Amino acid sequence: MNQRQAQPCPLCGSLLARGDRIRSIAYPGRGEKIVHILGCPKCYPENDKIKRTCPVCRNILPPSGFMIGRMWETQGKKHLHVTGCSMCKLNIRE
Repeated sequence: MNQRQAQPCPLCGSLLARGDRIRSIAYPGRGEKIVHILGCPKCYPENDKIKRTCPVCRNILPPSGFMIGRMWETQGKKHLHVTGCSMCKLNIRE
């Protein structure tokens, strides 16, 4: 049997249930795409009980905050490299 382990949300660390998806926006580009990662069903839209943290600067993201990354595809698999958040990369504060 090939059972996939539950993966954590990159923002809040909650384990994703089967069928849960990370909400993101991918902007078109050649090769790599810029991606804004908003969160999982547990942390987006805003949930006061769950804090969303940037893995780069370790700041707690405001409700309108998001992570920024680069996404590319190799051999049919999508890969994502997180480069920061709206606070540390774009200096957007709420």
